[in-house]
Amino acid sequence: MKQVLFLILLLLSLNTYSQDANKLRRYKYQLGISSGADNSQYSDYIESNLSLHLISGSTAAIQGFQISGFSNRAFYYVNGMQLSSISNVSGKKAFKSEEMYKGMVLQGLQLASLLNKVEGAGVGVQMALFNRVTRSFEGFQLGLINSIERGGLGIQMGLLFNYAPKLNSLLQVGLFNYSFNAGFKAERKFFLSRDHFQIGLINKTKTNHGLQIGLINLSKKNEGVPIGLINTNSMYASTVFGGNELMNNFLTVAVGHPNLLNRVSIGYNYVYNKDVSWSAAYGLGLQFYTSPDSKVLFLSLYHDIEYHLKRGGKLKEGFWNNKTGLAITLDKLGKLNPLRLGITANLASKSMENFKLDLPLLTRFRSGHYFWPGLELGFVL
Repeated sequence: MKQVLFLILLLLSLNTYSQDANKLRRYKYQLGISSGADNSQYSDYIESNLSLHLISGSTAAIQGFQISGFSNRAFYYVNGMQLSSISNVSGKKAFKSEEMYKGMVLQGLQLASLLNKVEGAGVGVQMALFNRVTRSFEGFQLGLINSIERGGLGIQMGLLFNYAPKLNSLLQVGLFNYSFNAGFKAERKFFLSRDHFQIGLINKTKTNHGLQIGLINLSKKNEGVPIGLINTNSMYASTVFGGNELMNNFLTVAVGHPNLLNRVSIGYNYVYNKDVSWSAAYGLGLQFYTSPDSKVLFLSLYHDIEYHLKRGGKLKEGFWNNKTGLAITLDKLGKLNPLRLGITANLASKSMENFKLDLPLLTRFRSGHYFWPGLELGFVL
């Protein structure tokens, strides 16, 4: 009988401890070598203003500072700063069924050499090699790899990779940047009036409403502005075949977005008495439509950098030409492809003097450069 009573009292005491432990206990400070070896007990249920440990600190919540030699863990939230040499983690305690805190898991600063992790939403700053937030985040991430699993608002600066798969309004600066839905769709007349910016070697979005600056910009749907050597956009591309005063055949492919297009051109002369036989060009262009819905080209403005070669000439024996053009496209031509008419202004390098070109209104400046107006005629394919 005594043994039964003892067991009942033991169970009641354990239940009382469990109920008391589920309530956060307030400590002004926790000091020691590590959690479990300090001035507090039941550190998983302690909310403290200062947690200072030589090796590692583990507590329920921080209203102030958590500093340790190697790692910090706050199971519910941090309002303040976590500082350690290796890692900081804040957020829901994985092995506990009841979530005691449902607000912002981090409001403040996490600073470590290797890892910062927020299991929930946060506001503040993360600085480490690897930074990760499992929900939404507002603030600044600086590291090698940065990740925000839900919506983001702020800045990601990653030496290698920035990742933000949901709807975001961010500045992403890194070698590789990825955002599933970049920026919020809104009417923007000026191309810099954006709320999402990607600056890197390779920028990738599924839907882009912002500004991409990089060597390669990739997007499935682009309603923003890509600025780079290669811009892909499955929504828009155009091809023009025609001729001008130098090349009787050229082919130009423009891809990107009407706000800023990448243009690549190649040309060849079938007439053997012309001194220019080959040409290649790269440029940028803008296109203006009759209405936002029609998608029928009306007017385009572009600038190309061209390189021209003689037939059988060496690669280094050509000349450079800067061409600025304004073209109009006439689309109502029955069953014919849209007709494109354009005028150009050309400024060529000194090495053009090695070519015998019969061009109207050709002018040579004192600097040795050449200028002439030109025409182009072609069809939009």
